[in-house]
Amino acid sequence: MLQPTQVHCRRCQSARPLRFAQLLEGESSLGTAAACGECSHIAFTLIRNRTSESQFSFCANCDAFCRVRVEASEHTGNVWVCCAACGYALATLYAPEATSSKASTRPPQPTPPLP
Repeated sequence: MLQPTQVHCRRCQSARPLRFAQLLEGESSLGTAAACGECSHIAFTLIRNRTSESQFSFCANCDAFCRVRVEASEHTGNVWVCCAACGYALATLYAPEATSSKASTRPPQPTPPLP
């Protein structure tokens, strides 16, 4: 299973440590925010519907809360978190490559262009 450790931060314009936190302190039922560990810019949110096991996030392109879809990149360990309705890339997540014990010299790939 993929365990992402970094997110492409749109504010910092590079890969930064990934931090998950409750949207509202002490209220875990409201959802989770995936944010940059350095500047705290929220990349996307995860909200669970009471009647469904699906995860939802706000999509700026649809201007609504939509289901989240995770798409694998051609680069091992990289995934895109996308809106399931329109395909808008909410965030790019990076995980360390399991095949190599030393750090990769290849920089992470940027977030795909917005529609």
